[in-house]
Amino acid sequence: VRIPGTIGGAVVNNVHGGNYYFGQFIESVKVIDKQGKLKELTAQELEFDYDYSRFHKSGEIIISVNLLLFNGNVEKAKEVVKDWANKKAHQPQTTLGCTFQNLSTDQQQKLNLPTPSIGYLVEEVLGLKGKQIGGARISPMHCAFIENTGNATAQDYLELIKLISSQTQSKFGITLKPEIFFTGFTKQELSGIIS
Repeated sequence: VRIPGTIGGAVVNNVHGGNYYFGQFIESVKVIDKQGKLKELTAQELEFDYDYSRFHKSGEIIISVNLLLFNGNVEKAKEVVKDWANKKAHQPQTTLGCTFQNLSTDQQQKLNLPTPSIGYLVEEVLGLKGKQIGGARISPMHCAFIENTGNATAQDYLELIKLISSQTQSKFGITLKPEIFFTGFTKQELSGIIS
């Protein structure tokens, strides 16, 4: 369905698609811990939750994953893939993925919005559809995504993320939660985005 990713990334963020979470198919994971030791963790030790696993904080490096797969209904699986591809067709492909998590029910009610969609907030409330800094642009296809127009730098992305965060915070007192991970930035550079 053209959703980019890796097995390691799928474990780290317990990705979900169709009606399943990736963690539901994991038997065990081999990792190297912070002390350089190789160890094997069971699925129960991975602390899976929505968009979360222990790897968000553990500093462990995933080496391999043992999956528990099953033979299912092939025709039904094809229909699920087709349906999922149709749902995702409106999302741009040259992005980091959805930039922020959707609003909570409380945040949605506070703003009196018809949907918790972060894309709706960015487009309809903040009016930032198509806003571009350098080679990064808030996607005109779906405003929950920042796309690379061809030569975007990490700094271009970061500036747009800060713009969305700061406007949401200053106008509504709401702190958005990133759905992407930041690597190689200082705490100062991420100030206002990650607490």
